[in-house]
Amino acid sequence: MKTRLFFKITIFALMIVIMPFAGKSQGVGMEDHPKAKERIQQLKKIRLIDILQLDEASAEKFFARYNQYQKPIDDARASLKEAVADLEKNVQSNSGKEYSRKSDLVIEKQNALANAISERLKVMKSILTEEQYAKFVVFENNFAGQLQKMLMERKKRKLDGDK
Repeated sequence: MKTRLFFKITIFALMIVIMPFAGKSQGVGMEDHPKAKERIQQLKKIRLIDILQLDEASAEKFFARYNQYQKPIDDARASLKEAVADLEKNVQSNSGKEYSRKSDLVIEKQNALANAISERLKVMKSILTEEQYAKFVVFENNFAGQLQKMLMERKKRKLDGDK
């Protein structure tokens, strides 16, 4: 019961943080809004502490490792975004001679991002119990989808309210 209430409060807080950005164009990501990104990361950490039932010492150890592997993920994500933007620019200019090379680069960057994420998951296994690790993997895989779903629901409610 307590966990459900905490989850509802967390979801509500996430919606408050994300609402100002829900109407923005798709070209604008959270990296363009560092305060919102930071709040989402803080709420994500709170939720992880709750889901994994970490005490203070365990949480400190967990997030030291978690944060250590976040920078390579962020770097890989930025590199992928740049490669996709370069390919998109190439497609829009109808400069077909570099399609193959730039497409291959995007795939390479996608693989690098997947490897960075996978590396963090592997490292976390060594500091969590089997049950905690399973919960962590599920949470990491579902978190972005849950945020997106909340945004879509909010947008739908807003559109329904405007009619």
